[in-house]
Amino acid sequence: QELAASGRLPRVRYVTDDLSDDEIVDLFRSADALVHPYRGEGFAMPVLEAMACGLPVVVTAGGPTDEFCPDETCRRVRSVRRPVAPEALGAPTVGPAWMLEPDEAHLVGVLRALVDDPADRARRGRAARAAAEALSWDVVADRYAERLHRLAARPPRPAPLAEPFALPDPAARNLLATPAWRGEDRLDLLLAAWARAVPAGAPVALYLLVHPQADGDAEDWSAHVLAAAERAGVDLGEVADIAVLDHADSGDDLRRLHAAVDGYVPLHAACAGHVRLARAAGTPVIEPDAAALGAWTATHAGSRSSGP
Repeated sequence: QELAASGRLPRVRYVTDDLSDDEIVDLFRSADALVHPYRGEGFAMPVLEAMACGLPVVVTAGGPTDEFCPDETCRRVRSVRRPVAPEALGAPTVGPAWMLEPDEAHLVGVLRALVDDPADRARRGRAARAAAEALSWDVVADRYAERLHRLAARPPRPAPLAEPFALPDPAARNLLATPAWRGEDRLDLLLAAWARAVPAGAPVALYLLVHPQADGDAEDWSAHVLAAAERAGVDLGEVADIAVLDHADSGDDLRRLHAAVDGYVPLHAACAGHVRLARAAGTPVIEPDAAALGAWTATHAGSRSSGP
């Protein structure tokens, strides 16, 4: 502000008004170039907006504008990285903090060349407009949509598992379910279907997953299973193996668990996350009824499915 008022320099207008979108466009179009020698930028949207208005731009070399300002649209100012003291940022960083310091002498030379060559400004402005058109909101949105559709069409590719989940006393075929230990679920339907579809003594096991820190204690789990068995009219001593899997999952455990079993039965509305994990692991998702369990027992001979 002091320089603008001093009269010692070419005319400077310091604008602090809030401008509308139309006024910003008018401001860009009234100029011959945008000079933007930044120290730090996340993207530098004003640079792209100026290019869309047909302006050549002056930008710092080495920053994000390198990604969308072709050589023919801009003049780049040499820069070097300068360290920034962590206390100056007021927040932690993942590594040493730095900024770009534009070369002042080089910036002076760039500005003089810009002023002295109107034809070059016009040529760079036309190129800037063409480059910006390739990055309009609609064009970029279409590119994102195309990429998302291509990714969605790919079959799931689970990340490699660090090591298999070790089921306690696994059978030849193992079924997983996640009851709502403190709420309502369809465990009674699963137990009724288990009793009808899976013969006692079959080499099959049903694991009921419980989180010890979130789902009460062993007496609560036992009471929940016994109440479901009573509603289903099932004698738990006359059915194939059923075990409570007491496990405080962490990290990648649940993905590894779904990869270790041969089927998953959702028992309540909050099982959607487990369903996604099962399908990503190629594990069949089975409804808690005798027909579905019977079909799984007859067709799933212990081999892993190749897809969801």
